[in-house]
Amino acid sequence: RCSRGHGRKSERPQDRNSRTDGPDGSGTSQERDVRDVKLQSKLAIGAWSLAATAAVRQWMGTLDYRADFGDPTVDPVHAACRGTKIYVFWHEGILLPLHLRGHCNISMLLSRHWDANVLDRVARMMGFGTVRGSTFHGGSAALRELAARARSGNLTITPDGPRGPCYFVQDGIASLAQLTGRAIVPVSYELSWKWRLKSWDQFQVPLPFARCEVHLGEPVRIPRDASDAERETLRCELETRMKNLTRD
Repeated sequence: RCSRGHGRKSERPQDRNSRTDGPDGSGTSQERDVRDVKLQSKLAIGAWSLAATAAVRQWMGTLDYRADFGDPTVDPVHAACRGTKIYVFWHEGILLPLHLRGHCNISMLLSRHWDANVLDRVARMMGFGTVRGSTFHGGSAALRELAARARSGNLTITPDGPRGPCYFVQDGIASLAQLTGRAIVPVSYELSWKWRLKSWDQFQVPLPFARCEVHLGEPVRIPRDASDAERETLRCELETRMKNLTRD
């Protein structure tokens, strides 16, 4: 049975902006000013984005990639791929699709938080469309925009993002699949050599020249007329398939 709200970690770490230094829990005024500068400085965002894009391309280009596809025709670069799809992968491995599947008519859902501003620029420079929003802020607007883009393009989402819990498929992906009628394709990446950051998702940083095995699972479809109970069952099935693909 699929347990709701519990991924690899049952509790979400305290948000970095929920500090108790100030009366509103957002830190001192000086710290807030620093965050505002980071958010509003287009020059800084642009510089960091250019550097990050170059670094990702060079770094990820050293990896030895191998593919294990249950159905190769669900890969957007495959000649026999037909129709648009929703590709989902855990938040820990977001660097890999950025490098592997740019310029494939894919739009990526990213958080509205200021720390995703650089990632937004990097994703667009590497050939992805972007939609800003999440299940926490701007979710409804993001859902409508994603549904509109799904008419003519693919989508990709980290179903346990942007804040976890890790390895838990949020309800939003099931609602999006039901609304659009698009199949959900689970994707997983297995690295032979990597660092893990001390973040809620234990973010993976591949080490140079590591072997990367890419796994695509069988698609999950959620009918437009599915009941709430049926949608929940299929959400659990997707979560199970993704966990079964996750091998490290």
